[in-house]
Amino acid sequence: MLENERQEEILAVIKQKKYIKPKELSEALFVSLSTIRRDLIHLEKLGLIHKHHGQVSLFENNEAAHELREKNHNQEKNYIAKIASNYLENGKTLFLDSSTTTNALCPYINEFSNLTIITNSLKNALDLSSNTANRVIVPGGTLKPFSVSLLGEKTSSFIQEFNADLAFFSCKSFDLSGVYEEDFQQGYLKNNMIAHAKTAILLSDMSKLYKKNFFTFSTYAAIDTIVLDQKPDNKFIEMCSSNECELAW
Repeated sequence: MLENERQEEILAVIKQKKYIKPKELSEALFVSLSTIRRDLIHLEKLGLIHKHHGQVSLFENNEAAHELREKNHNQEKNYIAKIASNYLENGKTLFLDSSTTTNALCPYINEFSNLTIITNSLKNALDLSSNTANRVIVPGGTLKPFSVSLLGEKTSSFIQEFNADLAFFSCKSFDLSGVYEEDFQQGYLKNNMIAHAKTAILLSDMSKLYKKNFFTFSTYAAIDTIVLDQKPDNKFIEMCSSNECELAW
């Protein structure tokens, strides 16, 4: 198991158990206690967990840190971004969410010119700042710890003032019923991007398929294209077809 995948698994176990001892984590994940302790030190430095009386717990309302998410399924994200780049054209206006999958699209965006890019991701903005032929707009809002994204009522209201040609966004999970986020503020912002774009494009790797989550932010009728890292099963293909939602992989 890769280090970042193991640390995401640690966070998932802690979230389920609420409080757990390092030894119990070691036994649950079949990893040595010394390795678990190193991971916990790293997660504590990121501000994701709290140690108290020999047990660890999550800080409330924390998403997985951007640093961990960025490394997870990296090959799949790059593959998805390459396909998604086929939808880019000079002179377009883009919405980009703060997902690490969408961030993988930034190097391709830098190859185009006269683009206007509106994003709530500080990392996207920095990665796109080297191309002076494009304009990058970042809304105001509250910086969400460890996710390098701006969120809140002001952020969503700002997004609603624009009309984009393309919205690129990812999700926490998706199934036959809809597309989900763990954080309702992230989901609400993505919903606004979809509503104010001519073409809405979901980017996701297949590890997220057939999983539900806390907040439903879109149905497939509102999404024009889904870019995946591999072909899904026939049930999903048929559902997308019935909603006139294009698939690419």
